[in-house]
Amino acid sequence: MLTPNARHTASISITPKFVRALLLQMMTLLLSSLVQAQTSIGAPAAAQREAEPRALKVGEPIERELAGDQTHSYQITLSAGQYLSVLVEQRGIDVAVVLFAPDGKQLFEFDNERRLQGSETIWQVAEMSGSFRLTVLATKKEATAGRYEIRLTELRDATEQDRTLQEARRLNVEGDRLFRAGKYDEARPLIERSLEMREQTLGTEHPDVAQSLNRLGAIIYSSKPDYDKAEPLYQRALVIREKVLGPDHLEVSASLNNLAALYIRKGDDAKAEPLYQRALAIREKVLGPDHSDVALNLVLLGNLYQSIFDFAKAEPLLQRALLIQEKAMGPNHPIVADYLAVFAILFLKEGNYSKSVTLFQRALTIKEKAEGPESLQVANALYYLAISLANNGEYSKAEPLFQRSLTIKEKALEPDHPSLATSLNALADFYRRAGNY
Repeated sequence: MLTPNARHTASISITPKFVRALLLQMMTLLLSSLVQAQTSIGAPAAAQREAEPRALKVGEPIERELAGDQTHSYQITLSAGQYLSVLVEQRGIDVAVVLFAPDGKQLFEFDNERRLQGSETIWQVAEMSGSFRLTVLATKKEATAGRYEIRLTELRDATEQDRTLQEARRLNVEGDRLFRAGKYDEARPLIERSLEMREQTLGTEHPDVAQSLNRLGAIIYSSKPDYDKAEPLYQRALVIREKVLGPDHLEVSASLNNLAALYIRKGDDAKAEPLYQRALAIREKVLGPDHSDVALNLVLLGNLYQSIFDFAKAEPLLQRALLIQEKAMGPNHPIVADYLAVFAILFLKEGNYSKSVTLFQRALTIKEKAEGPESLQVANALYYLAISLANNGEYSKAEPLFQRSLTIKEKALEPDHPSLATSLNALADFYRRAGNY
């Protein structure tokens, strides 16, 4: 433990470079958490499920009411080589559709439409004969009841183009999974092949081509990183989406966010700011002011202002984002913990360490309950809280948190992982400042 006469020197230096690195690290974690929550929907464990799925028939639409704690199931009998297309019209609730093969294996999740009004298109080429099941569920378990209509729009023999596009989709999904696991070298050839197949089949200006371009740009941007190669891919994806989908489409806002994040990594904040502002305006217009995706863009813009020390602009954006997520998710949701941590960094940077400690402590409590005491997310929360405690003069509380964070990471990560280096550096700096050489 620290000796009393050394405590006055044991704070962590909060330099602009340190805070910028902290913000970038936090935003990576936040975006990762949100994407994971949005792309791995699955059926809620406590959902009210139907005993028997309903049969879907061509030309016979079914309209029903659905709440966040329910799932509805449908089945379609197909022969191997048949193509199906199903349309789900959202009428007051945002739904996702999960498709299962006859053997029970999950094939694909469809959740492209983020609004309460709009449609999801589900399609598949059957690779085996039998009854395929579709599960319809709300994207948020807290969602109030709304209505939707589901109908089987097409059932026919698959064409060669159908099969090619299905393989391109499979490659894109697998490449995306590898990308999220940090396996960039394995992901890249899959995404490149998916892009090639889509360009040959759909042409060079299709939204699916933009999707592959976006993912390829992210892989190049994350792996080396090679910003000069990633930037034109992001720009091309943006141009396609603006031309084909319109300037105010949600996919355009996603491309704007990707390009802005790249510019921030390059240190070109001036280029990033108008892109984030435009993306926020699109999402507020399309989704309304209280949507979770709006909250994410508020944080992105707020963190940009933090990085240039414009706290007067940053604080209201981050405060609004936190309130949106607390209202949408509840005060103890893991995503709320991520927003608390981002907001806490603002006070850490301002030198308001007591507020930073309070927010980080609340985030840690949520993460421990949701993830368990030995998770990497808990390790990160411990690390940020320890920095705030040290700078607030609570050195005896900070030291064991630094050590506990490091212990968790040493168990969970490879011995040469960069995150371990960050924690070792922070603890070493803490001891150095305490005079404990």
